[in-house]
Amino acid sequence: MLRKTEEMLDRVAGLVSGALVLAIAAILLLQVIGRHVLEYPLPWPEEVAGFLFVWLIFIGAIRAYRSGGLIGIDWLIGKLPPVPRDLVRLSSDIVVILLLIGLIWTGIEATIAASGSRTTMLRFSWAWVYLAFPIGCGMLLLAFVSAFLRDAVDLVSRLSGRSNGNGPDDEGAP
Repeated sequence: MLRKTEEMLDRVAGLVSGALVLAIAAILLLQVIGRHVLEYPLPWPEEVAGFLFVWLIFIGAIRAYRSGGLIGIDWLIGKLPPVPRDLVRLSSDIVVILLLIGLIWTGIEATIAASGSRTTMLRFSWAWVYLAFPIGCGMLLLAFVSAFLRDAVDLVSRLSGRSNGNGPDDEGAP
C-alpha cells in the first residue's frame, strides 16, 4: 500500500512537472516569435511563465526528494551504526514533517490573503499562484511521512533482529 502511494505520488509529480516544463517552453517560444519574428511582443507570456515556474518549483521538489536530488549532508549519518542512523533519520523526518505542517498552514493563510488581489496583465487571482505553496508542501509532506514510516519499519526490523533487506547496510544489522 505504502509503495503504491509513493509510486503514484512520484508519477503524478513527474507528469505535472513535465507538463509544466512543456507549457513554459511553449509560452516562452510564443513570446520569442511574437517579439522577434512578428515584432509584436505579447503582454502576458512572461507573467504566465513566471507563475508556472513557481508551480514547477514546488511540484519538482517532490521529484527531487524522491530521486535523492535534494541537498543533504549525510556524511556523519553514514558513519553511524545502523540503529543510531535509523534514530537520526526518524528524528530528522519528524522535524521536517512538523516544519512542512507549519509551511502548509502558512501557505493556506497566504493563499487566502492573496485571493483579493489580481495579477497585472491577466487579472486573475494571485491565490492561484500562492496555492502552489500549500499543495507542493502537502505533496512533500506525503513523501516525508512515507519515508518516516519506511524508516520506522527499518528500525523495528533491526531492533527485533530481522533485516528487511532494503539496503547494503543491512549486512551488519544485529
